[in-house]
Amino acid sequence: TYHAFNFDKYGFLYLAEAQYRFNRRFDLSTILTRLLYAAVATGNRTEAWCRLAEDQR
Repeated sequence: TYHAFNFDKYGFLYLAEAQYRFNRRFDLSTILTRLLYAAVATGNRTEAWCRLAEDQR
């Protein structure tokens, strides 16, 4: 890591590292199928349920 995070100077390096880690961690050929399956399998949620994460911070 860099001592002082200067996004103008080093931001592209942080983004490149995040992209590399994401691409190595997930099987990109199946990620869309898994996302669609999760969206279909998840039932309807109310707005109150969706805001639970905001309320618990």
